[in-house]
Amino acid sequence: FFFFLTLATLLSSLIMDKPSDVHLSAAEVISRLRPDTSIHVHFRRRDNNDDEEQEQQPARYLVGYWSIRGLGAPLRMLLHAAKVDHIIAAYDVGEEEEGDGWTKSAYLLDREWMRSDVDPLVNLPFLVDRENNVVVAQTNACFSYLGKELDMFGSNKEQEAKCEELLCEIMDLRNVMVGYAYGISPDAHAAISRGKVHLKKLDQHIKFQLHRNSKHDTKKQNREVSAYLVGDSLTSPDFHLFEMLDQFEHLCKLKTVDLWGDQLVHLKQWKKNFSSLPENMHYIESQFHTEWPLNNPYAIFGSAPKAETYRRGQATPWKCQGSTTCVYDV
Repeated sequence: FFFFLTLATLLSSLIMDKPSDVHLSAAEVISRLRPDTSIHVHFRRRDNNDDEEQEQQPARYLVGYWSIRGLGAPLRMLLHAAKVDHIIAAYDVGEEEEGDGWTKSAYLLDREWMRSDVDPLVNLPFLVDRENNVVVAQTNACFSYLGKELDMFGSNKEQEAKCEELLCEIMDLRNVMVGYAYGISPDAHAAISRGKVHLKKLDQHIKFQLHRNSKHDTKKQNREVSAYLVGDSLTSPDFHLFEMLDQFEHLCKLKTVDLWGDQLVHLKQWKKNFSSLPENMHYIESQFHTEWPLNNPYAIFGSAPKAETYRRGQATPWKCQGSTTCVYDV
């Protein structure tokens, strides 16, 4: 009896652990997703007279993330700067009807079948590329993939390596903010001090770039801080650094602390230059930047729009928007 019971248990375990035989295309993944909000971002070309044909073309990319800025913001900003049609799939964290808990039902449902039928590593954020039939998860993997696909990852091997390096450094900076915002290390001033350790290194990187550009500029015309972290064009780490500087600025303002001082002058100028680029205007003026919270509602910082704190029961117009369209004329 015990032999057959053990055998049955083993067979059941093998069946449960067996990967799904379903192989979904990227288009099928997109159609099967059920986020709380699905915003189709479309760039309508003024030089193309067939507007209807443009709008009927399916968006190449989909970015899945929470209905906050967080890790999704720089990916959305990158796609806006590239003027590539995409879908923003946003998942809400809502209040449980009883008690003080939280619910993430839409995301958990999609994560379950995606891990079974698409990619066991799926997490938020994730990226779907309809054209190449690819699904990518993990933040830096998404940055690297989009950067390479959209020519935003440097123009040679050295620059590509620098992009990878910067993405890792900026993620270390983000982890400082996450530790504070979600109450792991709830001392704001300590978080700002730890953040400045990374910010000083990034300021030095920009200073190195400035010296290097001046050295190679025989006419001495390039002595000002660039708007780019790598080379002379946009790269994916630019967008993540911008978002993190914006978050630390909000925190420092809230705590009446000077973020920049005299040690981060290059970084301060870089942010000003980068945010002034025409490519970034659509995103910076959009609801995704101005009206969405920095963090989820259980965070102690930035859990409501404008870096304010979420209050249970408050109105949440950025959530549960259903399927909508956002059109830019370019």
